[in-house]
Amino acid sequence: MTFSFTQWVNSGTASAAAPAEPAAGFLYLEAASSPGAAPIAGELAHADPRRTSIPDIGALAAAQGAGVHPEQQYLALIRDILRSGVRRGDRTGTGTLSKFGVQMRFSLRDGILPLLTTKRVFWRGVAEELLWFISGDTSARTLQDKGVRIWDGNGSREFLDKSGLSHREEGDLGPVYGFQWRHFGAEYKDMHADYEGQGVDQLKQVVDKIKTKPNDRRIILSAWNPAGEALHPGEAVRRAFILPRMTAASDRSLASTCCPGLRRSVATAAPATTAFAGFVVASPSPAAIPDMALPPCHMMAQFFVANGELSCQMYQRSADMGLGVPFNIASYSLLTVMLAHVAGLKVSHADANCRRPYTAQRSVRRCTAGTHAPPRSSYPPPSQPGDFVHVIGDAHVYLNHVAPLRRQLDREPRPFPSLRLAREVSDIDGFRFEDFVVEGYEPHKGIKMKMAV
Repeated sequence: MTFSFTQWVNSGTASAAAPAEPAAGFLYLEAASSPGAAPIAGELAHADPRRTSIPDIGALAAAQGAGVHPEQQYLALIRDILRSGVRRGDRTGTGTLSKFGVQMRFSLRDGILPLLTTKRVFWRGVAEELLWFISGDTSARTLQDKGVRIWDGNGSREFLDKSGLSHREEGDLGPVYGFQWRHFGAEYKDMHADYEGQGVDQLKQVVDKIKTKPNDRRIILSAWNPAGEALHPGEAVRRAFILPRMTAASDRSLASTCCPGLRRSVATAAPATTAFAGFVVASPSPAAIPDMALPPCHMMAQFFVANGELSCQMYQRSADMGLGVPFNIASYSLLTVMLAHVAGLKVSHADANCRRPYTAQRSVRRCTAGTHAPPRSSYPPPSQPGDFVHVIGDAHVYLNHVAPLRRQLDREPRPFPSLRLAREVSDIDGFRFEDFVVEGYEPHKGIKMKMAV
């Protein structure tokens, strides 16, 4: 399989002008086109030893230097992937060029919003999707009703059937991001069910810890729930609870007494090929990766409070550099802003003068009667966002995105816009799209890229 393109890759700048020598990893051919055929300027070398999964750390570090536009980090990574990324197959069959293990860092201070400018990013889609995550919703129709159709492909009848989810109603994405954020471990039924009070509300825990234990190193939000994946290669048992060494029929009753809450079925002997010589008893079907239309790509975030600032580091196992990453940067930056606002708006901690809890709302402080103050290290809460750190595992460019991205590399970044909140919001569930006011966003025109499904 080959991929043809008509522009050079300039490894030195963001320009697509012809470089002094061909870009590493691309074989440029002098070939005459057949009558009526499109001209061929180059062919992607399929097995070039000069291609590597190791990122160009020097180029990425230079893009993070003082005085360099932060968007250059993104452009430098795209350039590095195009120049020397390894050719890999993928789930969609499209093919990718990839690097493994990269990091970008964006300051959110002074109201700056890292919304990429070398192409227009669908801001309303970013914000509405994040609000959708926060609500715990799992229906693509909710976004469709708002004119946001970014989940249509993964919620289509064809895709669900292909993913082994033919029992699922069209548009029902299963226990994806928001469900894990708000109901981790709960049993997933469908997109219509009410899950109030079920599972672990991780997002609420994050807000509480930022407010009351900002030095906690466990302020983590995880969308990765491996429950339900096969216990052994080739084993078809899903959502199973293993009771080892149960071989007598009389032992089966033990399942209901030792393990309350299990939805017990008639136990069947575990396959002889497994390490378990016992019985398999069905559990309450915890929502898990096999139930999701698409397993989480941005799978975990950790929050860090220091010097009155809230920072976020997000780990993304799989990153579509053309379509997904511009969204992801803006989304987690917005989430950090929202959390900093909610945590810093109204929170109780100790006043150094009275050594009793006080309520701080803006600059108004008042001592109130109450319990002893928490340790000094547990406050103050963040008053503004700090950094968004984006850590990526598999950073890839789909082969059908090479040409559009090379057009993007030919553009110079413009100043990032600013973000302000239109009103004070005291609860993470209280935000609306109208609360986010983006000012000064003047990007280059949009660049269309086809989503790989």
